[in-house]
Amino acid sequence: MLEGDDRDDRNVDWGHNPWDTPIATSTIHSDYFACANCHLILIRAELIEEAGLPLTFEVESEYEPDDEPDYGND
Repeated sequence: MLEGDDRDDRNVDWGHNPWDTPIATSTIHSDYFACANCHLILIRAELIEEAGLPLTFEVESEYEPDDEPDYGND
């Protein structure tokens, strides 16, 4: 299983029906890998890359406007 905390990009699909919940697709940078079979754990992007695993992966979730970062123009 690949995991990561840093989000690089996020696209929102608003769909065609205004009553549908928009879907957000986020691109995450891989920084942790754990294998349930052999219990191998890789905890750095360099090790994940050396193992031939993807350095990024996509995650879909329901769009939550509160997830957007603050503008930062305080």
